Amino acid sequence: MVRSLGRHNRLGGLVNGFIESVNLGWRHPLVFGSLIVGFGCLIAFVFIEVSGTSPMVPLTLFASRSFTGANLLSLFLYAATGIFFFLFPLNLIQVQGYSATAAGAAALPLILLIFLLSRWSGGLVARYGPRVPLIVARSVRRWGLFCLPCPRLEKLLEVVFRCSCCALGLGWRSP
Repeated sequence: MVRSLGRHNRLGGLVNGFIESVNLGWRHPLVFGSLIVGFGCLIAFVFIEVSGTSPMVPLTLFASRSFTGANLLSLFLYAATGIFFFLFPLNLIQVQGYSATAAGAAALPLILLIFLLSRWSGGLVARYGPRVPLIVARSVRRWGLFCLPCPRLEKLLEVVFRCSCCALGLGWRSP
């Protein structure tokens, strides 16, 4: 019960503080208090998990450099993914001049590749191990992101844009 309450207060406090900071400002007591409660519950949650009999994730796992590295890589990867999917449509609509429907359609190759290749990438890791697919996927994703920031797309660059979306889909779906 205490762990569940700590999780909800941590998340609720942080989210409420960050959302309300836009309207009320950072110095408002509600914002400041929510963030203090959220961060306090986050710190308390770590101590509760360490001393608990059945933690969600045993913190001894983080003693392994491979486990910690893989989790940090995942954290950065999903942060970049969230930022990409937030900024990608904005770029297409505001910079490239796409309509909202066209911007959504432009992301379809990426979304379809992620959907269709999920099962395949799991088999790839089971067969060859995680190291090579991780390296190849990151390289393909970098190439795809490198090709995206064209200021105005002409006909030739349109092909590069489509290929980079496909490369991003392959890179994100590979482990």
